Amino acid sequence: MNAPGSYRRPYMTLVADEPETARRLTRMLLAHGAPSVRWLDGSDQSMAELVGLLQAIEEQPDLLVIGMMSSAEATASMIRCVRSAPGGRLLPIAALLPGTDRQLHEMQFAAGANVVVERLVEDSDYRREAARLVSYWVRTQRLNALGA
Repeated sequence: MNAPGSYRRPYMTLVADEPETARRLTRMLLAHGAPSVRWLDGSDQSMAELVGLLQAIEEQPDLLVIGMMSSAEATASMIRCVRSAPGGRLLPIAALLPGTDRQLHEMQFAAGANVVVERLVEDSDYRREAARLVSYWVRTQRLNALGA
């Protein structure tokens, strides 16, 4: 979110504990028109960096995508952590989960996710989900130039 009269290049932050997943999703997001993507690996050090970004309103990502391979509970826990951090209450958050288990999806929404996207194996399906994430990002943007 930019201060009036200032410009900051938009970016997404991806929190994923699996490097190959992070590379693959970043590549797909950029191919579908995402702004730059910053990857954090979910470690304590990267989470401290994220908390710092959340506290500096002018440095916040425009969309936070959280997809922890370790478990859906780890993703939900991280979402709760972000929501409780100063500056994390209004940040758009997408949870990335394997499969369509309704209980797991509801867990993410209860934790504070705005949207849940399925993490898929096939590249064509993965591209579709990356396009959905970029579309969601576009819909959440405030157009300061238009007075929104």
